[in-house]
Amino acid sequence: MKSERRINRLKAKERAESDAYAERMQACVSAEGSRAELYNFHFGQIVDCLPNCSMILEVGCGIGELTVYLEKHFESVCGVDSSHKSLVVAQRGLKKAPGCLYVSEGERLPFADARFDGIVLRGVIHHLPYPDQVLNECMRVLKPGGKLVIFEGNIDSIYRKLVLGLSVFLGMNTETSPFNHRPASEILQMIGGNENRVRSVSGLMAPVCLLGLPGRSIWRCLIGFDRLMSAVNWPIFNWYYLIESTKSH
Repeated sequence: MKSERRINRLKAKERAESDAYAERMQACVSAEGSRAELYNFHFGQIVDCLPNCSMILEVGCGIGELTVYLEKHFESVCGVDSSHKSLVVAQRGLKKAPGCLYVSEGERLPFADARFDGIVLRGVIHHLPYPDQVLNECMRVLKPGGKLVIFEGNIDSIYRKLVLGLSVFLGMNTETSPFNHRPASEILQMIGGNENRVRSVSGLMAPVCLLGLPGRSIWRCLIGFDRLMSAVNWPIFNWYYLIESTKSH
């Protein structure tokens, strides 16, 4: 009982922080400069994992940066998030999907079985107290043969550990979630016996790009280094990992 109360308090804290983030980002759904180039790189990696998909669900869509991008590439896009304020911001950027955003923590998705042929979670797992329950729900609403794509920070990356350790030392810690980042191996255990593929995605420029510095042309060139590093697939150095899971028939 005490554990459940603690989880509920942490969930409430997560929602409050998401609401506060949404308020700060009211006018920033369309990223600028360095952040835009970083996001375009990441979003392109995600879309490449979803060939032949038309109905997409984004779990933990937040203020909709990725949702807006997905809408340009797929016939139908829905999103869920625990923060109503975030969804209000996200809705403003959507053109084709009015009314397709829902408040949900993901443990009970408001959709019928086998509804979607692609589901995306970007930077969401480490905000979840019960990621196994959310992933089970994702598999429930995913069609047989559908794709589940998970994009997360790679806690095994030496480079990431060094940068985040330095940020804590300098009083610039950006890790606000009360829950834990998880290695790809642990996520794969939760997903179970599907056809899974894991690869690392470089984040060499991520610490600087996330500051949202101006000048898209120069950052487009610098992000080119990240593209090369991702091709090398060097997990101990690359900042992110990407899991592509195909649901068994």
